[in-house]
Amino acid sequence: MTDNDLTSYSDIDLIERVLEKDSQAAEVLVRRYNQLLFRIARGFTQSNGDAMDIVQEAHLRALQNLSSFRGPTGYSSWLTVITRNVALNRLRTDQRLEFFGDDEPVSSCPTFSVSEPVMNQNILQLLEKEIDQLPVMYRTVFVMRSVQGMTSLETADSLGLDVNVIKTRYRRARLQLQSQLIAHMERESMSLYEFAGERCNTVTRNVLSEWQKCRPKTLN
Repeated sequence: MTDNDLTSYSDIDLIERVLEKDSQAAEVLVRRYNQLLFRIARGFTQSNGDAMDIVQEAHLRALQNLSSFRGPTGYSSWLTVITRNVALNRLRTDQRLEFFGDDEPVSSCPTFSVSEPVMNQNILQLLEKEIDQLPVMYRTVFVMRSVQGMTSLETADSLGLDVNVIKTRYRRARLQLQSQLIAHMERESMSLYEFAGERCNTVTRNVLSEWQKCRPKTLN
């Protein structure tokens, strides 16, 4: 069985193979969710390197504890919660970052003047720069909603917050970003915070290497 053959497998079918110590199935499962987890992680941190560390740790925790997953559906949600917990643990060690805030109005982000025509890559770089300047409590919600395309309810479930809090934070995040950039981002959302090529390969290699050292175990 090749990796290409396995890419058509459902999550639960891959999980069953991973529990049987199938490393190819594990690789496909990791690659399938690298992009999702990276975007979620980047919502919590402004550093690509830190985000990659969060993704690796989340994947490894999931693989080590697959026997506790109560499928057959919902693996992405389960994995998202693990990623959130890993990211929040990191946030708690940095007193400068605040996630569970009081949602008071925050100061405006720097304004950028965009002339036309502007190359698509420059627009995307500008968008990522502005999004990175949002307070973490708003950035996480904004990335999940606008970049990843999750609903308010899905975002609320993933972050463990009330849906009304999500809606408020999303609205305030949008107010801090220029309307012309917002419109462009939502048309080109799949191009933001891309996690392909060597980034994806590096995380996948690291996760599988660590997983091989400690096969899946059952949580007590």
